Amino acid sequence: MQHYKIGHQVCCGLKGETGHCKGWLSIINGLRICRDQPGRSLVKPKGVRLMRIKLVLLSLLTIFSLILSVVFTLTPTGAQAPGDWTEYSSNPVFGQWIGGAKAYYPKVIYDANQFSGHGNSAYYKMWFQSSSGIGYASSNDGIIWTAGTNPLGGLVAGASHPLVKYDLNGFGGGIYYKIWYWAGSDIYIINALRYAESADGITWTNDQPFTQDGSLPLVTGNWPDWNDGTYGPCDIIYNQNGSNSPDDVNLWNNKYVLYYMGTDGDHEYIGLAYSNNAIHWKRYGNNAVLGPGAPADWDNYSVGYCRVMKISGSWHMWYGGGPGTNLGIGYATSPDGVNWIKHPGNPIFYISDGMPWRNNRTYTPWVLYDAASFGGHGDACYFKMWFTGRSTDGKYSIGYTSAIPAATVTAVNPASGMQGQCPMTVIITGTNFNGATAISFGTGITVSRFTVNSATRITATICITSDAALGAHDVAVTTHGGPGMLRNSFTVNASPLNRQIGTGAPTSHGSFVGSQGTYGYSPPVTLPAIVVQSASLSAKTVTPGTPVTVTANIANKSTVNGNKKVTLYVNGQVEAEQGVSVNSGGSSRLTFNVSRNEPGDYNVYVDGVLAGNFKVELFRESDAILIFSTTLVALAFLLGMVILWRRKTAGY
Repeated sequence: MQHYKIGHQVCCGLKGETGHCKGWLSIINGLRICRDQPGRSLVKPKGVRLMRIKLVLLSLLTIFSLILSVVFTLTPTGAQAPGDWTEYSSNPVFGQWIGGAKAYYPKVIYDANQFSGHGNSAYYKMWFQSSSGIGYASSNDGIIWTAGTNPLGGLVAGASHPLVKYDLNGFGGGIYYKIWYWAGSDIYIINALRYAESADGITWTNDQPFTQDGSLPLVTGNWPDWNDGTYGPCDIIYNQNGSNSPDDVNLWNNKYVLYYMGTDGDHEYIGLAYSNNAIHWKRYGNNAVLGPGAPADWDNYSVGYCRVMKISGSWHMWYGGGPGTNLGIGYATSPDGVNWIKHPGNPIFYISDGMPWRNNRTYTPWVLYDAASFGGHGDACYFKMWFTGRSTDGKYSIGYTSAIPAATVTAVNPASGMQGQCPMTVIITGTNFNGATAISFGTGITVSRFTVNSATRITATICITSDAALGAHDVAVTTHGGPGMLRNSFTVNASPLNRQIGTGAPTSHGSFVGSQGTYGYSPPVTLPAIVVQSASLSAKTVTPGTPVTVTANIANKSTVNGNKKVTLYVNGQVEAEQGVSVNSGGSSRLTFNVSRNEPGDYNVYVDGVLAGNFKVELFRESDAILIFSTTLVALAFLLGMVILWRRKTAGY
């Protein structure tokens, strides 16, 4: 754009044929605008053009971000639910909703020996907070509870948020029950946390406040520290072989490790501390081990009231979350009990689940685990949970839920097979088979496929190797609730070719005289023994429709030539079959191609041999990186072009 100065004005439009100026330069709010005589803009101001350029770039970046979010949202994660929990249909099981006393903050202990005479005889004991202090109840199934003493004696007035532990060995000192609790008249001092002891879990003695290390205190009393104050203990891990003095190096070498709630007066957190006597404590680290989620997360603002367990080398935590730490229950895992990862499928339960008894608050989970499925004392499952609910009319009650019950196996039909028999169809009957993930017949027997026909019936195809152990085998069905097993329920017999019918020698007439009589005799026949020795996949992760090559190595272990039909299974279903001829003592190789369009995980077997698992994803990681890189290059190019264009058109 050319500029012409005419008097005190600057002409910014090109002159017409008559030599008159078509536009005049005006300065409005710092922007140079070319206007005609009536005030109409002839040329867009630089600020407006720059703004539009920025809007275009912002739009492109937004579109790019949306594409990436779709890519990574649609990519399957393969994660399971936080817990396959089934809420008890007649909840709650205790408290005001069903006409009892106010009850919340439950802590439940199960003992298969009914606590061995240490207090009342029951399989389950529960301590809870009530309107008058800390109360007690007992049960033999975890569902039907008998209310006991309330409040318990020997604790200070205002005792609440109980945490009770029982040890058959008396914690090394003849004290069978210990309680840690909160007496929060002043939440910003360590005296808000207290400790007591009991021989029966009902009458308590030696009540006293916590003391704490001066350099690493549990409660600082300094705002805005995450542990400026406290709302009480969450859980304690007791190590009977722990050090008699505090171990500042190895956290888990201490006798007592405490998860407790800290607060800055607004938000709530979960921290760690340790002790050698359960009374004097030292904080572990400077930071909380679990904090609130992001503003848009269900557990924003606060987390707390957790239950922690170590099972088979991994750590598990259930906790309350949300403003007030009472909107729902979440789940997290950890490799070391310190660094926690919240499950993406959280929460397990939430106030909006449609349960009137807990539609105002759902929190304070307490979970028990028993590898023996609680010995038939109540629901047969591995995990049970008790938690607090409050209704909109202010009633506090305790509910119950259990994980999916473990499968049970009651019969296997047929109950026997022979070495080298493959394939063989077997019917397994029992209970709770829905969601079965694996079937096992023990060493030497491979399950190549299975179908869950119903909750009580599974049809399995098995292969018995020629060298499978003779005799009885255990049959197990695994579900999300754990494995169910029927011992010695399937028998492997020797092949007829390897079995001696009787004793004696062939007669001159071609018969065989044995201990039980005379049998027809024919010379032994050698049959080919063609087996799949190994199998493999060409890829573990592919995009929809991309073929995966399955390679199987076949061997003939006999002294005669032979043929065999080899079957490919994908997720237990027949995918393809091929015939193969293998000379005596020789080997061969077969290949199959398999592809899937639906994202997910697929397991592949060749006869009874596992080839591996592959995953179908909408985008592989390398594809996402390529898209990201390409888009960045395109944006950089576009931005460069815009800069060059601006320089070229700068000025009027």
